[in-house]
Amino acid sequence: MSLVTSGTYQRFYEVDGVRYHHIINSELLALWQKYQSVSILCPDSGSI
Repeated sequence: MSLVTSGTYQRFYEVDGVRYHHIINSELLALWQKYQSVSILCPDSGSI
């Protein structure tokens, strides 16, 4: 098993004071402001 974590503190850019990051709500196809980081548990982190 592999645990992978990524967060808005690590990968982001800022334009006119608004921070944009890579955590996306798959239902809305928009930035997910609710979470600062996301962790995924999977059999092989090389396959995600």
